[in-house]
Amino acid sequence: MAHVNAFDTITLINEIIRNSSDPQTHQRYSSCTMDYTDVLLALSQAKESYSSGNYSDMNFNAAVVTKDVKDCDIKAYDSSQVRINNQYLADFSMIIMILSDFLAGKY
Repeated sequence: MAHVNAFDTITLINEIIRNSSDPQTHQRYSSCTMDYTDVLLALSQAKESYSSGNYSDMNFNAAVVTKDVKDCDIKAYDSSQVRINNQYLADFSMIIMILSDFLAGKY
């Protein structure tokens, strides 16, 4: 579900870029696209880390997701839908971090 949300968010960001003539808006949202490229990679790596039992790496990748969506959130101050999607992914990555700590025996 996180991947679907991330893809939907990239689609939304690209739509914002296409519909805006403001160069600053293009720059901010293009940067968000790069953030979300990292999000997709980190989610894939977290899944691989889970499959291999590398829970510390799983936690690290979830933290990358949190950082990148927060970075995008700052840039997307004028889009409530992007910010809602960012919050969803931040919450989801927090769940991954808690789960990885649990699986690693930290709880």
